[in-house]
Amino acid sequence: MAKVSEIITDIRIELDDSDSSRFETDIPILSMVKKALRRVENICIRKGLDFAKSHEDLTLLSGDYTVALPSDFKRDIGLFCNRSEIKKVPVDYFEKCSSGSIWIINGTNIQFKTAATSDTVYSFWYYPELSFSSYTVVSATTTNMPWADRLNDIIVEYASMRLKNIDEYDISMEEKFLAEMQEQILETYGPLTAVTQEMGGYSEI
Repeated sequence: MAKVSEIITDIRIELDDSDSSRFETDIPILSMVKKALRRVENICIRKGLDFAKSHEDLTLLSGDYTVALPSDFKRDIGLFCNRSEIKKVPVDYFEKCSSGSIWIINGTNIQFKTAATSDTVYSFWYYPELSFSSYTVVSATTTNMPWADRLNDIIVEYASMRLKNIDEYDISMEEKFLAEMQEQILETYGPLTAVTQEMGGYSEI
């Protein structure tokens, strides 16, 4: 696994700044790496890339209606039990129903319409929210890059282009860099990702 410090070194090579003559410290470079990571994370979620997904088994205790979401939860994909999908529904539909195997997200919890009659394990697929607050200059030599290094080269290229353009920055160049980064991600990983099929709607209860 590559360290954040290695990514910073690669960016300095791209910038022809190995002697730190343009960027005296790693702070602005690290800031751009973190910006690239946040944008890559959102692209992965919007495009449904498999390697960005996560899974956790959640146990709803007997008599309970709610179970806590994973601490790193960002966006739900699906909830399953006994090989069947449990339908997530809009809040207004949830409130109008008197019973049913349905759920909503309520704050930091998954809330079910019907209390569990016994301890029940649900398989929850979701996109985690990656925290980059721990990515500091001091910790760069010990902090691993995310996604098993799949996107390191793309992040280096994006951050380098942004830093090269930092003196004459304009919005049109940012849009170009972002579009190119998304295109590279999808060209590399899009064909490996199953196309998401829309599920049928829920029926009235």
